[in-house]
Amino acid sequence: MSLNLINPFLKFGSGGGGDPSYYEELDRVTLGSAGDSLDSGVFTAKDNIMFFAHIINSDGQIRPLLRVGNSTIDTGANYSWSGHQNGGSNQSEVNQTSISPINHQDSGELFAVGYFSNTSDQEKLGRIFWQYSGAANASTAPDRSELAGKWDITSNQFDRMELVNDKAGDFSAGSELVVLGYDNDSGGGDSVFAELGTATASGSAETLDCAFTAKKYTMIQGFASTGGNSMDNMGWRLGDGGSIDSGNNYARRVAHNGSESTSASQNYIRFGGGSPADNQLSVLTFMINTDSQEKLLFNQVNRNRNTGASTAPDRFINIGKWVENNESNIIQLRNDDNNWTTDTFVKVWGFD
Repeated sequence: MSLNLINPFLKFGSGGGGDPSYYEELDRVTLGSAGDSLDSGVFTAKDNIMFFAHIINSDGQIRPLLRVGNSTIDTGANYSWSGHQNGGSNQSEVNQTSISPINHQDSGELFAVGYFSNTSDQEKLGRIFWQYSGAANASTAPDRSELAGKWDITSNQFDRMELVNDKAGDFSAGSELVVLGYDNDSGGGDSVFAELGTATASGSAETLDCAFTAKKYTMIQGFASTGGNSMDNMGWRLGDGGSIDSGNNYARRVAHNGSESTSASQNYIRFGGGSPADNQLSVLTFMINTDSQEKLLFNQVNRNRNTGASTAPDRFINIGKWVENNESNIIQLRNDDNNWTTDTFVKVWGFD
């Protein structure tokens, strides 16, 4: 089974081998002590690259700049990017020596999800989403950067990636960069993503709980319907030990059709509100899920307001955090308006 959920060069799988191709782990680097660089080293180049970065702030300001290269990291002015911070004005930079996440981080942890096309005779195009936790408490809403970047080399693929800090602080021990990839024209390889849990709604509740095996890098896919009735205040709750946390231990930032807002000290991570009739939503979430750190979630949501092509859907880009230290092993999809129908499901994938 494969999922093609974000863009044309993103695939996942529940198992390895055969056709189609699956994302394999190509390389990873984990810091054993504080430092300023996460360098993957040389990996087997693939047509499509995905990466996760989890960076813990050791002290002071940090800003991880992204560079790639063939055998060696390219530090030349061969990068350009366009993006924004927290839904603000777009910023574009050309002839750069890296792809910058725009701002810096003073404390807490950073989580990034990114993916690149890596065709040898084309410029390398990527999308990168950074999340900054800020202070380790639920009263501080997270920040985010959203970027489109490129490496303009057309003579080869990149087979090395680095995140390098250009501020006075350090990446703490345990900070990590994981690189995944697959080729367009070859089946096989072992999928790094395994199915961890799944749940389907009963049709008689406004919540749906899905227990799963805890893994560090977690992907959550969901579809929800209220069967032609309204839904309101939709979002995730997390928990550990099989118990959902309904306390005020969450904070989030959401862009609803481009309009940005924050909420802190909440009892769930809200995708968005409003209760139009005939509601369905589709959600894809990536979560960093480690002991002793806040859980950071990046959510992409499409909510159908009404059936038919005459009504445009709502789009939500949402980041959230759960401030409890234990790994999560259960997630809840909730709303507070009408019951989920039996079409509603949650499925969890992941790896350590």
